Amino acid sequence: MRSLVFLGLALLFFVSCEEQPVFIPDGGIDPEDTTSSVQKVVLLEELTGVSCPNCPAGTAELESILTVFEGKVVSTAIHGKFLAQPTSQNVYDFRNEDAEDLENFLAPFLGKPAAVIDRTEFEGQDFMTVDNIGLWQSLVSDRLAISPQVSIDMTTEYNDSNRQVSLTIDVTALEDMEGNIRLTVLVNESHIIDAQSDQNIIIPEYEHNHVLREVLTGVSGDIISTVGMTEGEVLSRSYSYTIPDQNGGEWIPGNMELVSFVTASQLNNEVLQAASSYIE
Repeated sequence: MRSLVFLGLALLFFVSCEEQPVFIPDGGIDPEDTTSSVQKVVLLEELTGVSCPNCPAGTAELESILTVFEGKVVSTAIHGKFLAQPTSQNVYDFRNEDAEDLENFLAPFLGKPAAVIDRTEFEGQDFMTVDNIGLWQSLVSDRLAISPQVSIDMTTEYNDSNRQVSLTIDVTALEDMEGNIRLTVLVNESHIIDAQSDQNIIIPEYEHNHVLREVLTGVSGDIISTVGMTEGEVLSRSYSYTIPDQNGGEWIPGNMELVSFVTASQLNNEVLQAASSYIE
């Protein structure tokens, strides 16, 4: 179910590399403030499905949020089990075991579309999942106002000859933390054209973005420390992923994105920081 290999050898013949940018605040960096150069990035996990008639409205709101908060929000579209079965016009099936496991992990939810924002239970909400799409932007804004507790640097390298991606993630503590620290890594794919239910019709050529393809860690993350982190400490992990053979409009390397995020048990397993990197 998961393609996870810890890399121990130097990787040769890789042809491209991307790193997550560092956001510099207006006015520059205060040399006495070690966190001022790091922008909080919010994770938005969208619960959706091709047979969900209301989900295009949620997706439109998500895309608006990604535009308003450009570079400060990363997302994944989880086509688990509920309302995700292909319609009569679908060519592809976005369901997979990891998506179903993640959907179950984020449950309960009242319906779709719904979003989980930084895995935080907000005041006035019964669950982590928020099914009122009108609240998503303001809740994202609230989370962006929080100072990040870790930074994440991602480096990806892609070997076109065997379609293998190597990923190195450095997690740096910006303050002292206790408890279990977990790292989660997801694989998304965007720009897939296929059918989508929309109210009483089916849109035959709908663009599906941020579709969750695989979870390279456990759905609750891999524990990278059981004793917390001290300020300035860096924890590094490496993974590899082989992209399946291209299938028409699916599995196109240039449309694929790696998403990583860090949670801490000390802070109710809320997302401390997120990052993303496109494969090409």
